[in-house]
Amino acid sequence: MNKLIGETPHINSSHNKQTTYYLSEEVFENLESATNEIRTIVPENLRTRVSQSQIVNQALLLILKEYEPRGENSMLVRSIIQKT
Repeated sequence: MNKLIGETPHINSSHNKQTTYYLSEEVFENLESATNEIRTIVPENLRTRVSQSQIVNQALLLILKEYEPRGENSMLVRSIIQKT
């Protein structure tokens, strides 16, 4: 079963785009857990700035940064091939 994520990270920011993607139930639950865990790790004054949108954005930046130079040998492509 998939869950819908539609959180807008910073409405006032002109650099963010709102979008909707469907996540598996497992990823959705892990994202919620990670959000809560990261909020306990970061300094108290930064806890309210930790959001699911921020985590998804950072995760995508990391995986895309690894994908660009490696292409078909990237973790992203290998994972997609493995799951199909």
